[in-house]
Amino acid sequence: MKNIGQNRVFALTIVLLFNCFAFNSLVLAQKYVPANVKISGVLKGNHKDSIVLVYKDCKFAFGESLTLRERKQKVAISDVGTFQFEIKTRNPVYVSLAYRPSKGTIMQLFTSYLAERGDDINVVVSANNLDGNLGIQSLLFNGKGSEKYTCQYLIDQNERKNQVEWLKQRNPITDKGLIGELKRSISFATVLDYGNDIVLERNKSNMSDLAFDLIKVNLYSKKMIRIYKRLNSMSKQIHALNSVDKRKVIDLYLQEIRSKVEFPDRVLPLSLFYTSFLLRQFQFENLVLKDRGKWTRINNIANRKLKERVLTEYILTDFTEITDQKMVIDTALKSISDKDYMKLIATTANTQTKGSDVFDFSLPDTNGRFIKLSQFLGKVVFIDFWFTGCAGCGTYYELILSKVEKSFEKDTNVVFITISVDKNKEKWIKSVKDGEYTSLSAINLYTKGLGVNHPVIYHFAITSYPRPIIIDKKGKLFNNTESDLRSSAERLSALLLEAKHLN
Repeated sequence: MKNIGQNRVFALTIVLLFNCFAFNSLVLAQKYVPANVKISGVLKGNHKDSIVLVYKDCKFAFGESLTLRERKQKVAISDVGTFQFEIKTRNPVYVSLAYRPSKGTIMQLFTSYLAERGDDINVVVSANNLDGNLGIQSLLFNGKGSEKYTCQYLIDQNERKNQVEWLKQRNPITDKGLIGELKRSISFATVLDYGNDIVLERNKSNMSDLAFDLIKVNLYSKKMIRIYKRLNSMSKQIHALNSVDKRKVIDLYLQEIRSKVEFPDRVLPLSLFYTSFLLRQFQFENLVLKDRGKWTRINNIANRKLKERVLTEYILTDFTEITDQKMVIDTALKSISDKDYMKLIATTANTQTKGSDVFDFSLPDTNGRFIKLSQFLGKVVFIDFWFTGCAGCGTYYELILSKVEKSFEKDTNVVFITISVDKNKEKWIKSVKDGEYTSLSAINLYTKGLGVNHPVIYHFAITSYPRPIIIDKKGKLFNNTESDLRSSAERLSALLLEAKHLN
């Protein structure tokens, strides 16, 4: 009897252990198996029209300039005006939705909205004469997780209203010179953000803590990026000030801009804009305050995940401007534990350093003929990336590139290529003929309607425009340092001659 009792206890123990194991396995599966994000909607339009969804994992969402691992889905609108998407993800994602009519201009419905695992959203689009491209009137969100979409939409609406009000009002700032410009920049960023915190607080109870904190840090970071963009564009002028005026600018900066706002550590590495804000802040303070350089500031970040993210974005966006590239790459690869970030950094090192192999692209010219980079082996190739409407691209061509191109017009050993990221072919061809960004004597190519999503943009890590690059006679990267290639016509000519005489 004793043995029978012991056997029963043993059997019961085995059953309990098995059930516990099965339960834990189920919990783990629920925790780690990707959950879907579903986005569906209704939009009355032509049955030939379509909806485009673009999304990126928060891990690779480095602001708006880098489109790393961006995914795109396109679906046709049904006869009854419905559409549906499904995303599988382990992490929060940032999603953008656009309406693409069969004729006319694409219209953005919303941009970079935070989405979480398990969201099941339906969006009703109220549009005004879509065939005539008069635009979207309103969006209405419902379904599981819809509150944070509604909140982000209301914030967008609030910013548009604030911008209109700012443009209408008389400028209350009377200060002259750089102080006045700086105050106006602060005022504009503050006015644009006015009321966003109220909208967010009103919707706090209807969303997860993670969503609330992420939207909050994204709003703050966007505001600061607007200010630091202006500050960094003014850095040379600030340097030229006398000591008294420079002190006034620095005091204003420290009092009204350099505020320390605390956010939960867990959300900072997931933010769409926070790392970009930090890098812009480090840049300005290094240039104007003579504070510790970017590299030192990055290494002093205590939050390990945030540090890895900032370091990765720093290398991806500023690599050509880094003086000691080998030291930075070696240190990064030793200190970063995230395998995806390590792969991105290694790829950058292999494609962006002098002497590295370059992408042998094949792109169409204005006559539809495909041109390959490898056709020009044995010649020095200058490449400039641009797009219609880019003010800096037009200025660069007028003041520097047109002069250099003219000085080499009889030199058959130097080839000038321009690559436009215009999506509209007709607009690109018109810009080429107008001669504002390039000349008809250059080899003018475009990215086949893919815009910034063409592989050539990823390979050369193009994040700003204009973006000049020099390829040597062996088809290797010779120089892609933006500040060097855009400094003057004389400097660009000297670099082309140096590449030409290189064995």
